[in-house]
Order: sequence, then C-alpha cells, then structure tokens
Amino acid sequence: MEQTVNILIDLTEPSNQELKITLDWKPNVKSFEFSLPIWTPGSYKVRDHVQYLYKLHLSQGEKTIETKRTATNMWNANLTTLERIKLSYTIEARNLTVRTCYLDPDFASLCLSGAILLIEDQRTSRYNISLNLPSNWRVSLPLKKDGSNFIANNYDDLVDAPLTAGDFTEEIFYTLNNLHKILKIGSPPRGWPREFLNDVKLICESACRIWNQDPPSGNEYVFIIQMLDKAYGGLEHDNSSVIQFDWRTLYDSSGYRKLLQLIGHEYFHQWNIRRLRPIEYTSYNYNKIVMSESLWFAEGVTSYYDLAIPMIAGITSENDFLFDLSRELTVVLDTPGRYFQSIADSSRESWVKFYNSSLASKATQINYYRFGTILSLCLDIRLRQHDSSLSQLLRSLWDKFGRSQKGYSREDIKQEISYINKKLSEELDVWLDVPNSLPIISTIDSIGLTLIQSCSDKVTTGLLIHLENKAFCIKRVDSNSPASRSGLVVNDEIIACDDFRLESIEDLNHIAQQKSKLKISFFRRGILKNTILIPESSKENRWELVFNKNQDEKCKELRKNWLKIV
Repeated sequence: MEQTVNILIDLTEPSNQELKITLDWKPNVKSFEFSLPIWTPGSYKVRDHVQYLYKLHLSQGEKTIETKRTATNMWNANLTTLERIKLSYTIEARNLTVRTCYLDPDFASLCLSGAILLIEDQRTSRYNISLNLPSNWRVSLPLKKDGSNFIANNYDDLVDAPLTAGDFTEEIFYTLNNLHKILKIGSPPRGWPREFLNDVKLICESACRIWNQDPPSGNEYVFIIQMLDKAYGGLEHDNSSVIQFDWRTLYDSSGYRKLLQLIGHEYFHQWNIRRLRPIEYTSYNYNKIVMSESLWFAEGVTSYYDLAIPMIAGITSENDFLFDLSRELTVVLDTPGRYFQSIADSSRESWVKFYNSSLASKATQINYYRFGTILSLCLDIRLRQHDSSLSQLLRSLWDKFGRSQKGYSREDIKQEISYINKKLSEELDVWLDVPNSLPIISTIDSIGLTLIQSCSDKVTTGLLIHLENKAFCIKRVDSNSPASRSGLVVNDEIIACDDFRLESIEDLNHIAQQKSKLKISFFRRGILKNTILIPESSKENRWELVFNKNQDEKCKELRKNWLKIV
C-alpha cells in the first residue's frame, strides 16, 4: 500500500499571521530526520525559513516524543514503535514575497517550501493536504483534488505548488486548446486593463511558438497575479507562477509592457529551468547551497526572450523591443563590475553575492540576468550568421535534456553549438569566463544596428544617499570620485552641507550645482566629523540602438531574420 502523509494547514486565525501545521503518518523506521528547506527553488539564496518556525511538537498517541536538533533546520527523532505519529508546529507568515509565506485577514499567499517540513524517509510518499479556512474564503492549490482535499504525488510536487486563499477572482483562457487560469488578487484603482486576458493569452501562445510545442503543463497552468503597492517579482513553478506587480505602473505603456514581460518570463520558465534544468538541479537538495554556473542560461536566456515575447505576440512594436534592449545595454555598459566578475562567476556566486548585493555592489559585481540577456543577444545573432538561431538551440536542448529532465551542463550546450559552428562553441567559454568579453559592438553592427551614446552634463559627487529612519545615509561611494577622495564611506550619516542642515537629498545636489567646494558634516559611528568635497563635472551616459544608415543588404536580411526571434 502506498505510504501517505496527511497534512493539515490551519489558516483560521489570519489576524495573528500564523500558520498552524500538522503532519501525521505511519513511520517506516524508528529513527528518522526531518527538516525545513533553507531555500526556495528559483531563488538562489539561503532564506533560513526555519527562523519563522516555533512550537514544534512530536507525539505518538498521548506520548510526547523527544526531538534532537542536529542542524539549524533539521531534527532527529527515535521511536520505540511504528505506530502513527503526529508532528505539529507554527509558522509566522508575515513576509509578503513570492518565495515566502504571508497571511492576513484578506488573503494568504504561501510558498510551501517555507512551511512544510520534509520527513527524509517520506520524500517520495503521497501527500494528502486538508485546509481549515476562514469562512467565505476561497482557495487555490495547483494539485489534484480528492473531495475537499488536495493530493501531491511526493514532497517535491507538494512544495512546488503555491497556495493562495482568500478573496480573489478567477478567469480562464485557452493556449493551443490547453486550459489556463488567472487568479487576480487586488483591485487596481482604475481596474485591470480591459485587454489583459487576451494579451496574456497572446503571450502564452508566443512562448509556445518559440519552443514549437504545446505548454508542458497541459491543462494545469495557473497565473497567480498579486496587484500590490510597490511590488515587483515572480517565481516559477512547474505548472504555475506567482507574480507581484505595482499597480501604480500598470497604466502607462512601458509599465504595462513590463508586466507582460514578467508574465512571459515566468511562463517561459516552465520549459527553461523547471524541466530543462542545469544538471545540479535535477533533484533539489533543500538543506544546502547548490551552486551552478548555468543561471545565466536559466535566467539570462529567459530574460532575453521576455523582452521579445510581447513583440512576437503583436502587442508591442519592434521599436519597443529595441528600446528595451537599449535599456539593458545601458545598464550593462554602466556596470563597473563587468571588469571584475565573469558571467559564470556571477552565476556561481549568486548565493553569496547577487542575492546579498547592496547599492555598493555595482562596482565589483554583475547581474547574471542582465548580462545573460546580452550574452543571449550575441549568441542569437552569431547563430543566425550560421543559418541557425538561439530558438533552434533551445528546441534541440529541449529534445535531448528537457523532455527527459536529465539535466544539462555547459559542455552539453557547447556540444549543440559545435554542431552549428565549432569556433562559436569555443567562444562561449571566453564570454562566460573572461570579464567584459562580450562582443557587443561587432555583433550588433552585423545586423545593421549601431549603439549611439548620448550624454548629459551633470555635476557629480560620487555619492548615493538614501533616507533611512530620518537620517541621510551613504549607500554607495563611487571609486575614484570626489566622495572617495574626500574620505566619505558607506554608512556615514550626512547632517549638513556648508553648515546648512540637510532637509532632503535634493539639498545636497542643489548646493553641489552651485559651489566648487563643499563642507560636509557627518556622523561616523556616532562621532561628528567634517570633510571637504570638491564636485566634478561628468557625463550621464545612455545608449540607444539605432539603424545604421550604411548597412548593406546582408545586414538587413540578417536583422529581419533576427527580429522574428522564433
């Protein structure tokens, strides 16, 4: 008989913002371990979800079973019999992100890797999930149903299913005859865009065109879209995604385009990363850091396509696509860290650097999403020069590694490229391992585009200041800048400029525009200090992709093919 673990999730006290969770099962062994994941797949940082867990209690009948903590997130228990046991605990749910758990009197948004303990010898068991809900609440959990309960085939399927409950609306549409759902949480002041449902349908169909197949989720895909205040982010799952977006930006064209790109990004992930996985993630180890150098491919390639998907769908124009690519190129070319960190290292170090980056990190780090986007641009154009494309490469990798979910490595990607052009395969090593090695200018020139740099004059101090707890704190000091030469450092608290109390960040900028020398008064570790800062004139760079007037027919034809993307 198949082993079953019963789970009860109690949400009936939402004002306390706590989840009460109970697991009960018949053990197979008398000594076992259980743990709470330290990270959420799709977000490569140690989150230590266990910090929100308390009131842990293990019992067998009326008897309390002692548990021994063997790691920060792991316990061991020893039994004398194999009678059924019950494990109960409470989770604080006050962190509203796509990768954590949140509960309030209006709704619940649960990422179950942050809530459900993994019993090590029960990972492959069947899970039966029941819910206690406040009255009048609805629930969505993208798992099979058995009456009022939900069924997961194993622990991995369970924690891959985001739970949403409370007040939401639901709409359906079909992608290539496959049923899809949109759960809408939140009510933007001017309502959801009238064309939203049809646009999402077009986005999904365009992603399927790139992969040249039906969605692997079949009839089970669910978009969970939370329209919130000052929020942006998404997390992919096998058959669903959770998306948070700021309603303030919903009503202008670039903001709405950004929402559609985010939706396309998460939908694209059901192929790239959820099923076409780096070899390190073919099976998740929830209890430790799992490093991979392939995040540039999982996220960067996906980010490249998310810029293009609205254009492929006919919702936006080629000019919009070029504008968005120009913004990405501006960020890449304006990142000093590109001289220090390689793209492969950015992927490997995501756990300790990217997800822990600060405003000062720009000087020494790069973003593998954005640099992966531009690498994908270069790779796509180079492949098209050899009568192929990045889309064809993806489809080939899918056939060999995605359908079977056996996992790919860099060598596997290079092998597929070498069938097209061996030299390009070897170049990929340089692009990944050598900082600042992407052939951006020559590659875009080959499709008849030119990067035009526009500069605006400004007076600079080299300081980035944020207002925190009514204090003007330095968050970044640019290297070799007026601020660095003045001796100011990150976390210094500026209180006055030329003996005038600082009332706003604009005060400092305004005075700097007027004077050639500034007296800066500041606190460092609670000690009042003064220094002299001499502002400098500088250029603020922006880069724009424009058509090259001197292009030949070969360039035009290559660009025409490239803009098809598919």
